[in-house]
Amino acid sequence: IRPSINRKASVLSTIYEDIKKLVDEAQTILILQPDNPDGDSMGSALGLEEILGDLGKTPLMYSYKPSETYLRLHEGWDRVSQSFPKAFDLTILVDTASPTLLVNTLEHHGVELSKRPAIVIDHHNSRSEMGFITHELIDPKAASTGEQIVQLAEALEWPINQQAATK
Repeated sequence: IRPSINRKASVLSTIYEDIKKLVDEAQTILILQPDNPDGDSMGSALGLEEILGDLGKTPLMYSYKPSETYLRLHEGWDRVSQSFPKAFDLTILVDTASPTLLVNTLEHHGVELSKRPAIVIDHHNSRSEMGFITHELIDPKAASTGEQIVQLAEALEWPINQQAATK
């Protein structure tokens, strides 16, 4: 059992290092949620926005549809735009590894998304090819995408401020 644990740790370490390099090289980072955001995608996007902001990055959050009323309890929900950004260096998709959850986004903005590196962070086992994802952090054993973002931030020693931790 020990070698498989070490192999898993080594694979995660490589993925984390790749993600760190992509984030380090980017200035403006698009945080993309599913067409219909839910609590995990909203909390993950808002928490990641805080973390990336503390790293000196310019995070932009996008979702094709506006947030449902119940998601507006999250401070910052109003920063999730329905206007697709004109310029960004990297995309991080949160809580979606399936194109069926991004039908409208891909139909309207798939060409732009495919021009830049993209990372998907998800805990669902419903991964399907999107044609533009360059790196994947998918763990069906994680309780949420938010949990994976915390693990990633801790592994890379990224700061998690109080607002990020709350989200």
